Amino acid sequence: SSDLAPCINLKSWVQTLRPLTSKIKPLGPRDVLPNNRQLYEIILTYNFHQPKSGEVTPSCPLLCDLLYESEFDSQLWIIFDQNKRQMGSGDAYPHQYSVKLEKGDYTIRLQIRHEQMSELDRLKDLPFIVAHRMTSTLSLDVYESHSVALLGKKKVNSSTLPPKHSQPFFVTMLPDDKIPKGAGPGCYLAGSLTLSKTEMGKKADVVSVHYHLVPSPTKPKNGSKEKEKDTDKEKDIKEEFADALRDLKIQWMAKLDTSDLYNELKEAYPNHLPLYLARLQQLDSEKERMTRLKEIIEASNEVMSRIDQTALAVYAAMKTDPRPDAATIKNDMDKQKTTLIDALCRKGCALADKVIQFQVQDGAASTITDDDQESDFDALTDTFWETAKWTDVSDAKVLPFAYKHALASKMYGRGLKFATKLVEEKPTKENWKNCIQLMKFLGWSHCASFSENWLPVMFPPDYSVF
Repeated sequence: SSDLAPCINLKSWVQTLRPLTSKIKPLGPRDVLPNNRQLYEIILTYNFHQPKSGEVTPSCPLLCDLLYESEFDSQLWIIFDQNKRQMGSGDAYPHQYSVKLEKGDYTIRLQIRHEQMSELDRLKDLPFIVAHRMTSTLSLDVYESHSVALLGKKKVNSSTLPPKHSQPFFVTMLPDDKIPKGAGPGCYLAGSLTLSKTEMGKKADVVSVHYHLVPSPTKPKNGSKEKEKDTDKEKDIKEEFADALRDLKIQWMAKLDTSDLYNELKEAYPNHLPLYLARLQQLDSEKERMTRLKEIIEASNEVMSRIDQTALAVYAAMKTDPRPDAATIKNDMDKQKTTLIDALCRKGCALADKVIQFQVQDGAASTITDDDQESDFDALTDTFWETAKWTDVSDAKVLPFAYKHALASKMYGRGLKFATKLVEEKPTKENWKNCIQLMKFLGWSHCASFSENWLPVMFPPDYSVF
């Protein structure tokens, strides 16, 4: 007889990628075989998102574990971060090449070589997989009978199986809250099944297990779907059309380089908050933004004037809301608060840019008077403290404003603190240059020089070659 203790452990989640681009080209003179046989390469590009820091194992299922016996000349892959910095590479044996990655977006470039272009052309849609190791192992519940599994009662701990006997086991699904972040339909969890109770037996007989994920259950938003449907039925079809047309015009407003559409909508819908928010976002994202700072400040004030901040503050102070439509009210208040914070931050950034602009022009011919600069600085300070009332200044959405406020106030140490957090949130070259600028203002020439020397390494001009 054998002592059994069936156990299914899932250790990683696997996502399948399709190439975004594929490019075939002939290689150089060093890749010409005898009798002038030209080698060609195909480079396939894949993108994926790493939801949190962890270890990944990339592999190409069609070609992995094949080297000299492969029909293709070679297979190599390289992982790059969003700044084209090489993070790791590997070839035919995926288990040998695990890469530790931080949270963020990554690109994989796969190179495959062959003598015939037609053979490479067949691989232009080749799937590629990335296995993400989970921080903690997930276990599936195992039961001895179907009826017990249906009711989720007594799980199998251990049992004894006589020779020449068989014993079925039943496995139930994983709870939805246990599914790792980032995994979804099309992905699967990978692990193993062991049956033996002894450690030696567990090592001797291991069965691979794949748990395929299905779409997560749909939950009604704010529990008010039925009410929304009833309201929609009551709406006149002409009103629905008018609202849809208005929303479409607002979407197109940012794409059209003119204020005519905004002025037209402003006359027709003077109190529609999303219109003023879209206008603010349009002005703040323009290429000539520095010439339109005054308009950005005015647009921010337009947005804020249409939010009842007193009612918002009263709602924020409530511990519980007993009203029957509390979920709908909460959703509306959250949107208003997000819009208010966004408007305050955009206004603050514009004011800070005006103050910094004056500081740069100080001593040169300038049309800005000292009174104007003082009033802008006072407005900047007021905006900063107003923002601090509604949210933490270390919040990711507020960090650009907090950094600019510190820079305009010549609080360089505080500015460096916020700039460093910005780099952690979004490690772009521009954010690193902001840190270096503040290091120079503080007189930390050794830190500035060190960081500047690292910039070409952190931000290569192009992907490294195979």
